[in-house]
Amino acid sequence: MNDEWFITPRGQILIKPLNTRRDVSYRLAGGFVLSTGVYREMRRLDGSVNTDLSAQKSAHIVGGLTWDFLWGKHRPSK
Repeated sequence: MNDEWFITPRGQILIKPLNTRRDVSYRLAGGFVLSTGVYREMRRLDGSVNTDLSAQKSAHIVGGLTWDFLWGKHRPSK
């Protein structure tokens, strides 16, 4: 409603170290999130609509570990 443009870049890095176990990998992801308000947030107490709202802004960072394994079977060594 306020003709605001925004870009939400996001990225992810996956690392599989060569000198450790081959079935373990590490992830790091992050980005920026911008979203417009919903209708209920635009309403004032008197019932009129506020069209001069800015986008809600936030940033996130997520890290993780993945361990791949086969249940009941042995993985051949390389």
